[in-house]
Amino acid sequence: STSSRPPQGREQWKHRCTAPKINKMAACTRVSLSRYSRPYCLKAFTGVSRFSCDALAPAGKLLLTGRVPFHVARGGHRSGQMNRRLVVRSSGNNPGEGAEQNEEDDDAIQLTEDWREFRAKMVAQSEVERTFEEATDMEEELQQRLEIDKKARVQAASAENLDLLKKQLPKLAEAQPWAHALPVPEKGCLIIANETLFSGSQQYFNQSVIFMVQHDNESGSMGIILNRPTPYSMGRVTDKVGPFGENPVYFGGDVGDGAVSLIHGNPDVKDSLEIRPGIFLGGMESAMQLVNEGNSDPKEYKFFARYAGWGPGQLEAEVKRGTWYCAACAKELVLKPVIQLPKPLWREILELMGGEYAECSRRAYSDSYLDLDQKDQQ
Repeated sequence: STSSRPPQGREQWKHRCTAPKINKMAACTRVSLSRYSRPYCLKAFTGVSRFSCDALAPAGKLLLTGRVPFHVARGGHRSGQMNRRLVVRSSGNNPGEGAEQNEEDDDAIQLTEDWREFRAKMVAQSEVERTFEEATDMEEELQQRLEIDKKARVQAASAENLDLLKKQLPKLAEAQPWAHALPVPEKGCLIIANETLFSGSQQYFNQSVIFMVQHDNESGSMGIILNRPTPYSMGRVTDKVGPFGENPVYFGGDVGDGAVSLIHGNPDVKDSLEIRPGIFLGGMESAMQLVNEGNSDPKEYKFFARYAGWGPGQLEAEVKRGTWYCAACAKELVLKPVIQLPKPLWREILELMGGEYAECSRRAYSDSYLDLDQKDQQ
């Protein structure tokens, strides 16, 4: 309970400071407490140390009023939280008055140091805690700004393509696309062609986005180009495709005559290889069965003729030379249809990566528009 106000007119009560209620409890400081001639042990938590100590009475007493969260231990038993007023007695300017006991005082904490040092510690502790709180607030504000910037970047990079995807495969459009740079290639990543290369030879790699289905130091690397659709459908390539006759065929690379790869995101397809979580390779017969039974949509499956290949160490060397950019990305960017996109996949991925990669995309397309304008003028 809170005791009554001390008698008015006494000089030692002129200066007061308040202790705000603090919910967080940090490491405690032990001081001795004497009340009604019975020993107590006071554990003063963070709330005790966060005083605004502007002045102290000449008698060496510091009156702390307000709601002070602390626990009192008596005889090994901890009592509940208490709200009380404390009188801090110091061995400061007036030893005689500082040592005087008064029944009207509440709980007198005997200090063995000068009250100025006690006050300095309280102020220093308060400054540290305030600095920590300000830093925490700044970190939270920075995180909020980064989240806002991320959403704005996704909106600018993928909004048009997402609108189309909602009509094609609504389930894939539910997730937010993302992509970020990687220092080296890895299985399940993307490699994106440098904007200045492949305009002469190997033009099928120009602004290509390749999904790596295999990558190791012993057997080399294998990938399929995601953004090279052909005018052909599976029904024109072979007559053994069942429900996939209308599915478009993508040009996967320059290696492997006659090879056709199936990429999908259905974990129920048997005999398929999981390249990375949520992306599978193969399982043609099981996929046909699921579609025929009405348990899957044929649009969820993508077919690629041929593939791109590198020998051991070859792809790493090309990445070091700047031929390719490596990126991790959302699985939806691999699984979605890449036909007549409002924004080319190569450009979308780089803009999602942000920074210098987004600048490469903007520079490449601004140069392309400039070349077209010059040709029109000629």
